[in-house]
Amino acid sequence: SETKTNATIQASSSSSDQKKEEGESINSPNTENDDANHNQEETPSSSSSKKKPKHQKRQQHEDNDHHHHRERRPPVFLLPGLASTRLVSWKHKPCPQSSLLSDIKMLDYVWLNMNFLIQMATIDARCWSDCMTLGRYQTDYHGSEDGDDDDDEMGHTRGCKLRPDEGLDSISSLAPGSISSNLFVGGTNTVYAWLIQWLADNLGYDVTSIVALPYDWRLSPDKTESRDGFLTLTRKKIEAAVESNGRPGIMVAHSMGNSVFRYFLE
Repeated sequence: SETKTNATIQASSSSSDQKKEEGESINSPNTENDDANHNQEETPSSSSSKKKPKHQKRQQHEDNDHHHHRERRPPVFLLPGLASTRLVSWKHKPCPQSSLLSDIKMLDYVWLNMNFLIQMATIDARCWSDCMTLGRYQTDYHGSEDGDDDDDEMGHTRGCKLRPDEGLDSISSLAPGSISSNLFVGGTNTVYAWLIQWLADNLGYDVTSIVALPYDWRLSPDKTESRDGFLTLTRKKIEAAVESNGRPGIMVAHSMGNSVFRYFLE
């Protein structure tokens, strides 16, 4: 009986060992598959860990913000009214009426020039008024109705050639920098200066999104085109600003500027 019992125990132990080996042989392929799957899962994660440098991401973010900020700012066009554009001399004009008078030199501000206005009121108004006057058919004044007499009896040129100034400064204030002009701040001297400053301070506008449209307000609208090409230049400025800013523009016309703009549209 003991021999039989030992044989049974040995048989059972060998059977359990065999099952254990079979179990290990069955589990080993699963382990290899799990390892393979684990390796496959690690491969994408390692590649996804390669991210852009921080400075590139920051630059891209700033570019997107700048582009978005530019797109939502419509350009503003400023079209002034009567006597609201500075006029500049493009011809030297002596003023011989008095030794106390200053000559009107090239690129002098004639409108508005506080020194000339003071001289006109206290000494002699003829030199300045001749310069502001238009000749026949809205031509530059030469000192006579037919335009043939350019010189007076002393050989001094009577004629004057005025043209509108350029840029935002030409419609901001009429007589900048003069001591006398400080008395007129907020009055006739200041035109669009406060509006331009408010747009810049509160809405972030600058020279790329505010466009001045200065013109010679002494002329009729059709003459501004035939002499200076004003209407053609206005159209090109509007189209360029709208394309650059990506938004429709806003026209701010004042007084006679409304009539000029209506003529431009028609």
